[in-house]
Amino acid sequence: MLVAHAFGMGLVTDAYIVAQTIPRFSRGIVEGGLNSTFLPVLVEHRGKNGEYEAWKIIRTIFFISAVILIIFSLLTIFFAPQISFILAPGFSPESLNLSSYLLRIMSPMLLLIFLSLLLSAVFHSYNNFFVPSMAALLPQAGGIIALVIFADSMGIVSLPLGIIVATIMQLLLLLFFLRKYKPGEKSHISLNHAGVKQIGRLIGPRFLGFSLDGMNLFVDRLFASLLGSGLVSALTFAQTIVRIPHNFVAGSLGRAMMPTLSLHSINKEYDDIKKLLSKSIRMISFVTIPVIIFTAIFREDLIRLLFQRGAFTAESTHLTAYALLFYSFSVLAYSVNPVLKIVFYAMQDTVTPLKVGIMAIVSNAILDYVLMKFMGHGGIALATSIVATFNTAALWYCLSGKIGAIDKSLIFRSMLRTFLISFSIGFFLKVIYPYLHIGKYGFFWDSAGMTCLLIIGGVLFWGSCIFFNIKEYREIMDMAQNRRGNKNSKIKREILAD
Repeated sequence: MLVAHAFGMGLVTDAYIVAQTIPRFSRGIVEGGLNSTFLPVLVEHRGKNGEYEAWKIIRTIFFISAVILIIFSLLTIFFAPQISFILAPGFSPESLNLSSYLLRIMSPMLLLIFLSLLLSAVFHSYNNFFVPSMAALLPQAGGIIALVIFADSMGIVSLPLGIIVATIMQLLLLLFFLRKYKPGEKSHISLNHAGVKQIGRLIGPRFLGFSLDGMNLFVDRLFASLLGSGLVSALTFAQTIVRIPHNFVAGSLGRAMMPTLSLHSINKEYDDIKKLLSKSIRMISFVTIPVIIFTAIFREDLIRLLFQRGAFTAESTHLTAYALLFYSFSVLAYSVNPVLKIVFYAMQDTVTPLKVGIMAIVSNAILDYVLMKFMGHGGIALATSIVATFNTAALWYCLSGKIGAIDKSLIFRSMLRTFLISFSIGFFLKVIYPYLHIGKYGFFWDSAGMTCLLIIGGVLFWGSCIFFNIKEYREIMDMAQNRRGNKNSKIKREILAD
């Protein structure tokens, strides 16, 4: 939001977005690859061989990763102009020069991001999600602080520099809190360790599988760069909004599921996998479908509230909202897709997601080219939503063939109930919307109006769930009560122990 406020939608913002494509792309690959490869292997070897052998794996993978990524970062610095041209062939020479300069500055982030995510995966293996979640806030906070303080004097360069400094702090913080899990006897690097070799066999195809999702982002930005200045930014700002439920719901759920799924897969407990998968998809749908409907209906207001100030004009709002309408259709598919992939990877099947992903890239490129001719950058967003939906459907079909039929009727009935309730509430909110005069009296009035809509919609949704006795609502409330009960029990045990 601060980037939009400070630089709007133009040459500088487009150049920054293209430059950060490599670090952001790498983050998605690394996080997915580590959660699906390193984490299950680490859990398996710790269970069989103990902490000492597990920490051999951790130290060795940390060392190997650092060496490889230092080399990769140096290559990125050297070939930055060529990389920028491949990512955005439609850019002007001025935009390409700025993008190359920013890419060189961001190159250390590849190493820092990987090592931070590797340590976060170690925390996840101990079912500690709090420390890595809190530490993950530092990079964004660092970028925001740097942009606020140094934007006038340093320009857009202040943002990546702030993120790099904060990411170093994140890495140091994770290393500090990880000390309590280290075994008393110091483990050493072992390149011939069976667990390291197992990760080496699996991680290549899985990194490639997760990279295919990012390749669609490359394709989208490549075609958007051909449409004119500012449209790469419009697509990116719209994607930022639709990715929020994916990052907070599906990402968190996937990380929490992976250790349990790995144990079920090792023991070939396919019925338990299907039950966990069904429950996860229903809960994801229960959360994301209301978001889809609210986002599609009030897209202009959301963009205006979040971005429209400073250099971000009303025209910028209109262009971004146009893309957001079509991107909103992909929220459910993008949220369910990683959960399905995690099941494949927990079962050590890397080939199926890879095949499906390759078909998705080809389909996305064809649809981008065709639809952008008729719909502009909105066609690129629509192509992404169509491909994401078919990608998720294909993974579902293939997974059913491996573990047996998943209870589709239960999931689809749940989705239909959630959709009907959400659509009805969305229609009602649209009816009362004119009476709130949103968009007429400035930022604070708009904030209050949108807050009122969210509160009214939330209360109506909550009441409907109680009235219709929605199963997913009960499951979420039960989980919250169990967590609160576990926390209270822990406190009681500590008091008694004292």
